[in-house]
Amino acid sequence: MSYIVFARKYRPQRFEDVIGQDHIVKVLKNAVKNNRIPHALLFSGPRGVGKTSTARILAMALNCENVEDGEPCLKCKSCRDIMEGRDVDVVEIDGASNRGIDEIRDLRDKAGYVAISAKNKVFIIDEVHMLTKEAFNALLKILEEPPEHVKFIFCTTEPFNVIPTILSRCQRFDFKRLPIVEIVKQLKIICKDQNIEYELEGLNLIAQMADGGMRDALSMLDQIALMHKKITYDDVNSIFGRLDTYFFVKLVQKVIEKDLKGIIESFEELLMKGFDIETFVSEFANYFHYLTLLKNDITTDEISSLHPEIFEKAKEQSKHFSNTTLNQITRELIELSNKLKFASNRKMVVENQLARIPFMIDGRDIDEIIRLLNEKKFTEKKIVEKKIDERIEKVETKVEEKKDDEKEDLVFEKFIEFCKRKDPVVGTALENGDLLERKKDYIKISFPDSLEYVLKEDKIKNLIKDFNEKINLEILFFKNVKDDNKIINNGLEKNENVLKIIERFDGEIVY
Repeated sequence: MSYIVFARKYRPQRFEDVIGQDHIVKVLKNAVKNNRIPHALLFSGPRGVGKTSTARILAMALNCENVEDGEPCLKCKSCRDIMEGRDVDVVEIDGASNRGIDEIRDLRDKAGYVAISAKNKVFIIDEVHMLTKEAFNALLKILEEPPEHVKFIFCTTEPFNVIPTILSRCQRFDFKRLPIVEIVKQLKIICKDQNIEYELEGLNLIAQMADGGMRDALSMLDQIALMHKKITYDDVNSIFGRLDTYFFVKLVQKVIEKDLKGIIESFEELLMKGFDIETFVSEFANYFHYLTLLKNDITTDEISSLHPEIFEKAKEQSKHFSNTTLNQITRELIELSNKLKFASNRKMVVENQLARIPFMIDGRDIDEIIRLLNEKKFTEKKIVEKKIDERIEKVETKVEEKKDDEKEDLVFEKFIEFCKRKDPVVGTALENGDLLERKKDYIKISFPDSLEYVLKEDKIKNLIKDFNEKINLEILFFKNVKDDNKIINNGLEKNENVLKIIERFDGEIVY
């Protein structure tokens, strides 16, 4: 018997064999059990995730003679014929090679005939997005009013290239990429069945390279199994020309240390081993993407599949970069991949970029820069506000002191006015005293001893007592000294009130 590759040998034959598409399998099984299959279905999704396999399983379930819980029995004649590709009522067409209007007209004519041996006539068109616009238009009428026995199943990786009038006539099912964990689980089953020894890191790497497609993973496993008795991490890297992730761990460490010489030498050594430059740039960008995810504690299938030692080292390395720097390096490496297609000296272009990366490590997040600037502005604003407050406080203090002084002045003036009303002679005398000292409510005034009989102590005390406001008044008396032509003058002879008193009582000023 001829050799059958893993991708065909382990192709799903029942809905329960389909991996990672439980949301679709459940709907289709219920539709088969309840006999409510729509006349047109569109299966969309990435390559190798089970679209065409699910279409074949659905075709078997529709025509199976012994359907069990929505699953085909795989034993009846109809199931066997479909599995072996001998059933004339299940037609599988490649849309890429049968994309013209003539092929679709022929299909439409065949759809008009009843099924020969099966219950339903099923047309599976793979890569339906490759059909021409005219071919799509030829399908419209039969999709709108299909014969009762006809079912169409369209499979595509590019549903956005299918014209809207076709999409609106189909029930759409979106297949998703398979998680790395699911792919590894299936690879383990196959390795056990084929007696193939393996390292878990090797299977993880295969699953990661498959990019969510089981078919790609099986093809890679098949290829390695032909050459090696054991699937190892190094074998996977070697066979598929993939760079060891440990290489990038060491390279990024040199970036952190700003060892430009070591970085260029590592790149030179890589080229000497025959590795492709574009592959290096692409995987280097991918590693910096890992650092971004690790720095922000984001766990994806790719991160989960990393070797524990690599995970720890990469996690530590991510702390040396800001998010902005990681994003910028990753973006520039991706742009570099595109530039390499048009570069005349690709090696020089890559070395120039490698020389730039170590000097990007000190970059800060734009958010952090904005935050620091805001903090600086806030601090400066606070300092300015504090200085303004201090100045205002000083001015207010001076104003208050001035007000207190003015208030004190007013208190003494009020006392003099009070005395003038109570005892005009005393009030007038106080008004013309010589002020010696003033402190808050304390006032010291001097008078000639000739006024001692006017400003008697008990009289002053009584006036202060009758005065409503607090005042502490100290009065001193001094003797006049006469000179030949000079007399110490206290200004009483100019006071109008004093002059009136002298005139009325026929008095005189005594010095």
